[in-house]
Amino acid sequence: AAEIQKFKEFNVYKEVKDIGQSTISTRWVVTHKGEVVKARLVARGFEEFSYAQCDAPTVTKPCLRMAFFIARSNRWNVESLDVTSAFLQSDDIVREVYIKPPADIRTSGVVWLLKKPLYGLGESARLWYMTLKRQLIELGCKMSMLDKSVFLYFGNSNKLQGLVVTHVDDLFYAGGTNFKKNIIQPILNTFKISRMKTGVFVYLGWSVRQEDEYISV
Repeated sequence: AAEIQKFKEFNVYKEVKDIGQSTISTRWVVTHKGEVVKARLVARGFEEFSYAQCDAPTVTKPCLRMAFFIARSNRWNVESLDVTSAFLQSDDIVREVYIKPPADIRTSGVVWLLKKPLYGLGESARLWYMTLKRQLIELGCKMSMLDKSVFLYFGNSNKLQGLVVTHVDDLFYAGGTNFKKNIIQPILNTFKISRMKTGVFVYLGWSVRQEDEYISV
């Protein structure tokens, strides 16, 4: 029920009459995190052949280490956040994709026309990356020439004021007051966030701890 509520909240699909369209089937994927049980509806994307571009940059470890170094050099707090159901918050999908909902929520004679990229489709991760990239650039960030998952913010000066590292729906960031006001706050206003951590957190499997004089990873 919670997953379908997210679909409605993010306007993921439109119900249309089944007139024999080529459809992709779906399935529920259930995960357990401690005592929390989550069910996610996933498209079986392997059932279709698509020419859609699928690559989505993710941060390299050397660039992530450099981001920690820059943050420490500028005495910025290191922070992270997770975007809730990131793929569902992407820009609209640019091709027609019809899916057949699982039997427990299916309406006879109806299929779903997707508006948002569903988990399981080949291009979903890229569409989310392009959405986030567009948002960061519109806010004034510049994409790093070394790593397409790193975005730098200079504001109206030539001095770096902050940076954002993206890895699918996990964001790491650090910066000054203007950076947080002009970049992070608009991101929080645009996307629904599930978790935010400062100083001590786990990012991409690395345990991060910030002390007064150093950052340990």
